[in-house]
Amino acid sequence: MSTTTKERKAEKKSEDRKDEDRKDDGGEKKRRPWIKWVLGAVLLVVIAIVAFAVLGGSSKKKAPPSGSLKAGKQQLLPLSPSGKLPGKPGQKVIAKSEKVLTIVRGKGFWVGGSKVDRVFVRYPPAGRNVSPQVSIQGELKPAPTNVKKSLGLSTVDTAKVTAEGLYIEASKVGPAQKP
Repeated sequence: MSTTTKERKAEKKSEDRKDEDRKDDGGEKKRRPWIKWVLGAVLLVVIAIVAFAVLGGSSKKKAPPSGSLKAGKQQLLPLSPSGKLPGKPGQKVIAKSEKVLTIVRGKGFWVGGSKVDRVFVRYPPAGRNVSPQVSIQGELKPAPTNVKKSLGLSTVDTAKVTAEGLYIEASKVGPAQKP
């Protein structure tokens, strides 16, 4: 069958329109760049969920980072946001297992979970029988007016005891007790 001139012209016009449509689209299929971001985000969420399920979940209860330092029934660590040590002078202090951060030879030692959350324990024999984890029996004492002179601490340690307002006067220090 042969085509007429009119049919050929109409066919050519329709091909030209298709070519123009392709040029408008960049000559390729219409792209959706956002779909890569959505698929990437979904993949990250799936990986995070799997990682948490495999690595993060534990049915065991974890001990508080500072141990078990209490005055009465009140937990002394972590410190309140104000930096003051909770409790009142004269309260009995007991700790079954507390981490020793640093020892001030002949004066005492610092216990707690970090350089921020720590409490000074005055215990003159410090250095001889202080292990890395200790049990403590003692009493809360108010910070003296001249902490540096009274407790013999460095300037930084003096500032910490002054800010907390209290320290622990230990009557008995021993190795940590197992829970």
